[in-house]
Amino acid sequence: MFAAEQSKMSASERLEMGMEMAQKIDRVQDSELRILIFTAAYFVLDGVTLTIRRLEGHLRSRGATVKILTTVPDNATADELKDVIVVPGIKIPFNHAGDYSFGVGLDEHTTAQIEAYKPNCVHFTVPDFVALDGIRWCQRNNIAYMGTWHSNYIDYLKYYFIEWVLGPGFHRYLKGFFEQLPTVYVPTTYMLRKMRDDWNYGSATELKLWGRGVDMNIFSPERRSQQFRQSKGISETDIVILWVGRLVPEKRPDIWLGVVKRLQDEGLPVKPLVVGSGTFERYLTQLKNATCCGWLSGAALGEAYASSDILLFPSDVETFGNVTLEALSSGCPAIVEKKCGEHLVDHGNNGMTCQNDDAEAFYQATRRLVMDA
Repeated sequence: MFAAEQSKMSASERLEMGMEMAQKIDRVQDSELRILIFTAAYFVLDGVTLTIRRLEGHLRSRGATVKILTTVPDNATADELKDVIVVPGIKIPFNHAGDYSFGVGLDEHTTAQIEAYKPNCVHFTVPDFVALDGIRWCQRNNIAYMGTWHSNYIDYLKYYFIEWVLGPGFHRYLKGFFEQLPTVYVPTTYMLRKMRDDWNYGSATELKLWGRGVDMNIFSPERRSQQFRQSKGISETDIVILWVGRLVPEKRPDIWLGVVKRLQDEGLPVKPLVVGSGTFERYLTQLKNATCCGWLSGAALGEAYASSDILLFPSDVETFGNVTLEALSSGCPAIVEKKCGEHLVDHGNNGMTCQNDDAEAFYQATRRLVMDA
């Protein structure tokens, strides 16, 4: 319930709903927190997983106990699973989905592990059937729970040509899921407005902002390295156009590839640098001198950002844009989709923003920065 509505309630109404009682309950100490984080694919390195892992590390640094409930790959080691509750899962049946799995529900064995762990706070990050069972478990056992919004699932469907089939029903399911959570933390004001005004979320759940940040010791212009560039066959006069993230349709690598190819065909000294992987990777052979680094993290990722000249990131399904913020912190200007990126990119100052799906606008913006370099 929102604060404005609460303020209109009488003292007896507030007492009846337990609000005064809730205000008098002391928050548990950090060291007393036993947190269980539900997520679908903890071992797939994408923006969601990296955010969860940073949160997990921060919670542990504050003295909290944390476990992850997730599907796992067949090759996971015992050491990797020491703080993990494994849940059965099935592969997402789309060719572009890579190694993603969704849980099919909480079975007796998994539920027994949860109860043995005795969490006092549960965090839901993915609206799958496992999380739906988890919500019911929290409600039955009077365990505090909340959620975070990480992915625009409805927007993904159009890139797999199934929006017209699954869209309406999937939207109703998602709304039903998130409205069961007392509080859902959303990464940007843009996403909050979209959820509230376009999708009508917020009738039962409270939407709150939870922003993002980066480690400026890792993502810094000081990490620019001529040695890194030379090791990738990049000269001082080359203009490096960077891609960071999954190479999957919804991230729009087709626009990135088309822009870079046009610039190369014009004879401009641009070199493509790719950090990440995905099913679209096979198309990169259309480019000259493309360097694929695979997944990087920490100082190696910071060095790649700082040693590049332009981040071109046309995705229109971002909920925050960690990649954009990391690039800007590293001194690398970013060209991004307007709605997803304008909270970070000041058009014409630290980068450029373009309308979604406008390949020509992304080309013109990138060309302008290449010519000004």
